[in-house]
Amino acid sequence: MQLDTRCIDILNYLLETDKPATTSKLAEVFKVSTRTIRYDLDRIDDWLKENNISPVERKPNTGVYLREKKSIADALSSINYYEYGPGRLEREDILKALILKARDEIKIDELAEKLYVSRNTVINDLKNVRDWFKRFNINIKPTKNGLKVIGKEKDIRRAAIELLTDEVDTAKILEYLEGWNFGPGAGKEMSDFISEEDTKFLSEVLREAERELGYRLSDMDFSGLILHLAIAVKRIKLGRNIMMPHEEIKQLQVTKEFAVASQIASCIESHYGIEVPIEEMGYITLHLLGSKSTTAVDIEKENWLDVEFMTSELIKKVEEELKVDLEHDDILFKGLKEHLTPTLYRIKNDLPVKNPLLDDVKANYPKLFKAVEKAVKIVENYAGKRINEDEIGYISFHFGAALERMRSKRSIRAVLVCSTGLGTARLLATRVMNEFENIIIEDITSYHGLKELKTDADIIISTINLKDTTLPYVRVSPMLAEEDIDSIKRILREIYIKPEPINGDKLEQVIKAIKRYAIVTDEAGLKEELSRIIAPKIPHLISREVRQPVLNDLLTEKTIKLNVEVDNWEEAIREGGKLLLEAGKIEARYIDAMIKTAKQLGPYIVIAPGIAMPHARPEDGVKEVGMSLITLRTPVNFGHRQNDPVKIVVCLCAVDNNSHIKALSQLVKFLSSEDVQSVLIKDINKERVIDYIIKYSS
Repeated sequence: MQLDTRCIDILNYLLETDKPATTSKLAEVFKVSTRTIRYDLDRIDDWLKENNISPVERKPNTGVYLREKKSIADALSSINYYEYGPGRLEREDILKALILKARDEIKIDELAEKLYVSRNTVINDLKNVRDWFKRFNINIKPTKNGLKVIGKEKDIRRAAIELLTDEVDTAKILEYLEGWNFGPGAGKEMSDFISEEDTKFLSEVLREAERELGYRLSDMDFSGLILHLAIAVKRIKLGRNIMMPHEEIKQLQVTKEFAVASQIASCIESHYGIEVPIEEMGYITLHLLGSKSTTAVDIEKENWLDVEFMTSELIKKVEEELKVDLEHDDILFKGLKEHLTPTLYRIKNDLPVKNPLLDDVKANYPKLFKAVEKAVKIVENYAGKRINEDEIGYISFHFGAALERMRSKRSIRAVLVCSTGLGTARLLATRVMNEFENIIIEDITSYHGLKELKTDADIIISTINLKDTTLPYVRVSPMLAEEDIDSIKRILREIYIKPEPINGDKLEQVIKAIKRYAIVTDEAGLKEELSRIIAPKIPHLISREVRQPVLNDLLTEKTIKLNVEVDNWEEAIREGGKLLLEAGKIEARYIDAMIKTAKQLGPYIVIAPGIAMPHARPEDGVKEVGMSLITLRTPVNFGHRQNDPVKIVVCLCAVDNNSHIKALSQLVKFLSSEDVQSVLIKDINKERVIDYIIKYSS
C-alpha cells in the first residue's frame, strides 16, 4: 500500500499536534472536503495495518489522533517514493461523476482508461454505482457499446447535487471563492460541474435576486442554489432540460419568486450564451420557494392552519418520547412553524437538501433524533412522501435548541455568524449561552449578510472564516466542540470581558452615583430603566397563554353537534360552518371560503385518520376566534388516500397568527386521545364530550 503526498502530510500534521484534530480542521488545512479527508484516513489506516501499527484513533465530537507516534515516524522515514491511486470508494465516486457528465452513452473501456484500472475492476465497481443511482430512480443500462443513463432529468440533477455536496460541504461554497479546491480523483471530475468563475458570477446574480426578493437566503440555501444553477447550465448545454407540467408553471407564475427566477434566467442566458426554457425558470422558482429563509410561501398560504397543527403535533410527540415539557416554548413553536412551510414545499417537489451536520446531530443527540424521526410521521402523511434524514436533522436542531434553552440561565453580547441555516444557528446559540453565562447572542446573521449588519457587540462567533471585520472573532464548529469552548475562553480573556450580574446592592450604588451629579425626579422609573439597560438579559420562554382562549372557551354546547347526517364533504363543512355563523364568530362568506380552500388544498385538510379541519384566511370573514366540532353519522370521503373516511370535522376561524394557538395545542392532545375518539365516534352524549374538552383545557 502506497501513500500519496497528502496522506503523508496529514500524518506529519497529526504527529506534530498535541490535541485531536477534527476532519473539518484537516479539510480546512489541506483545502479539500471532509469526504476526501475520510478517504485519506481510510488509506492511512490500510498503510498502518500493513506496518503493524494501530490505526488512527477517531473519537466522535473530539477528532482524530495518533497513538503510536514513534512507530509511525519511523515507518514514514523509510518511504522513498509514493504515487496516487484511488481506493474502491473513490473510484466509485469518479465513475458516478463520469457517468453524470456523459452526453449520451459512455464506454467501459473509456472508464477503465480514466481510472487506470482493468475493465473487470470497472465492471465490479459498477455494481455499487448502479445501486447508488437507483436511490434516485435512475437506471444505468448496458448498451451495445457501453452504458447509458435512463431517468428523469430532475432525478439526474438530484444525483449530481448529492455527489457534489458529498465532495465539498455546501456551506463552504462561499469559501471556494477564496481558494477552495476539490482535491484529486472524484474531486477533479466534479470540478467540471462548477468553476471558480461560475461561482463568482452566480453569486453576484443571487445577491441581486435577494435584493429583488426582499429577504436574504441562508448561506446554505445561497450555496445550494449556486450548485443547482451551475448544474442546470451544464445540463442545458448538453441538451437536457427539466420537464414541468404547464398547470404547475401557471401556478408558479403568480409568485414574486417566479419574476426573480426569470431575471436570473436572463442573466444566465446573456453570460453563457444559452436559452433557458420556462420550465427551468419554474424549477429555479421551486428552489427559491423551498428556501429555509422563506417565511411565507404565497401559493401555499392557505395551508397555514395545517402547518400550525403539525407544529403542535410534532412538539407533543417529541414531548412524549423524551418526557419533557416543551408546550410553552414559544421560540420553538414559532421557529418550527416557519421551518415547516418551506420544508413541506421541498418534500412535495423533491427538492434536494443537504445537511452537513447530520452525522454530528445523530452522534450528539441520538435520542432526540430518534424521537423526531418518529414524530415526523404526521408530516409524511400530510405530504404523502417520506422525509429524509437530512430534513429530520434540520428539524432536530429546533428541538435541540429548545432542550439547551431549558438548561441555560443567562448571557450577554456577541454576534453569531452561521452558514447552515436558522435551526443550526439557534442550536449553536443556545450551546454557547449554556457554556458561557456572560454571553448573549445579540444577533444571528449569514456570512454574506455580515457586512450590512450594524451592531454594538463585543465579539463575533462564526462557523466560517471571516475577512475585513473590525471586531475580534473566533471560529467554531456548529456543534461547539471542546476545542471551540477553549477558543472562546481565550478571546474573552484577550478582550477583558468579565461582566457581573447587576444585583440590588450594585443598582443602589449606581443610583447614589447619579444623585451625586444630577437631580433624580423619578427614582423608581430610573431603577426600572437601568435594570433593563444594565442587567444581564435572561432568555425566557414567552408563554402563549397570555390572553389566549383555551379549548373549552371555543368548543361549547353551541358549537358542538353530534351524529350529523351529510351526503358529502362539502355538506360537512357547511354544517360545521353554520355553527360558527350562529355563534357570531364568522360572516356567511367564510363558509364558502372554507370550501374553496378545501378544493385548493385537496385532501390535505384531512389532518389525521378520520379527522378533517376545514379553515380559511382571517380576511375571509372572521369576526373572532372560534371552533366548531361535528361528528358524522355516516363517514364521508374528502379524497385523502390514507386518512379517509372522515368521521370528525373541526372548523376553525382565527383572527391572527397567535390568539388560537393555545386552544389548537389543546385540541391536538384532545383529538389524539383514544378515549376521546371512542366517545366522539360511538357516543351521542354532548355532555360527556364537553367533560373531556374541559379536561384537556387545563
